[in-house]
Amino acid sequence: MLVMEELAYPSLSVLYPYYHTTSDTSDKVSPDQTQEVTRALLGAVLILLVNEGSSILLVVAGAAASVAVVALVTGVLYFRSRRKKEKRE
Repeated sequence: MLVMEELAYPSLSVLYPYYHTTSDTSDKVSPDQTQEVTRALLGAVLILLVNEGSSILLVVAGAAASVAVVALVTGVLYFRSRRKKEKRE
């Protein structure tokens, strides 16, 4: 049992009952949530780079790196969930 299961933070468990429990696995990740996290990450990277007065090249490189990381994570989650589903069948 995880520490978060022991603490049982109630407001979060209502929204997402699997949060930081042993049942919090990649097959429960919503594509819509992944898209929203991607947008938030890209927005944050762009704001930080622009506010720091970075060159446009650095802004574009930061955005591209963010997209690459999110695509990689999404791909890994997708293939893990497919593999789990195939094992069950």
